[in-house]
Amino acid sequence: MNVIVGVIGVIGVAILGYLTVILIKGDKQ
Repeated sequence: MNVIVGVIGVIGVAILGYLTVILIKGDKQ
């Protein structure tokens, strides 16, 4: 269970980082 929670956490952080990059690039453009 701990492994599953860890994987979900990593994926969540990756998605947030990806969306943040998109927002930053969008603002610059």
